Amino acid sequence: MESESAPAPPEETRSTAEGGPPSSEDACPENPCVVIPWFVFAVALAWVVVLVALFVLFEEIHAFASFFPKKLGPLPFTSIWFGAAGGLLISLQGIFNYNHRWRRSYDYWHYLRPVLGAFMGTLGCLVFIVLNQAATTKHPSANGVFYAVLAFVLGYREESFRALVTRLIDTIILPPDTSTVPKVDATPTQSPRGQ
Repeated sequence: MESESAPAPPEETRSTAEGGPPSSEDACPENPCVVIPWFVFAVALAWVVVLVALFVLFEEIHAFASFFPKKLGPLPFTSIWFGAAGGLLISLQGIFNYNHRWRRSYDYWHYLRPVLGAFMGTLGCLVFIVLNQAATTKHPSANGVFYAVLAFVLGYREESFRALVTRLIDTIILPPDTSTVPKVDATPTQSPRGQ
């Protein structure tokens, strides 16, 4: 009896739905692609509910909002929420873009992405403040909306957070390149009176 479906072509001759050769994103050699598990989507929906509920509670119920500090140093407290919202947005984008080419190795990333976004958004804002103070003599004060947008963007894009931390290390922690610093001769010379 003959099989109704043809065997899959070898990996190197397979093509994507667009007709081109398989890209590294499409190929899943050691971690097979599957349809997204329902619980990953359920956790993402739970994060949506939690973040919306926290936003409503913080904005509408004074007793809830007064429980939290207004600022974290120079940063508004709401930057934590905006970082988490950025992390949730990139997670939802991944869920919708890859729901039929899901890699199970990303499950935990999606579970914790809003938490990571909150950390990266908040810490990224603090790093930005440090870099701004190190680079300028005049320290302009930014309003809360600026830090909210910055926290959201850094929570959304991990690469931007990493670039900001790299910039901090290169600016403040690492010593300057010594090849560009003029060399000073430190050998003692005799003074004119020493004769």
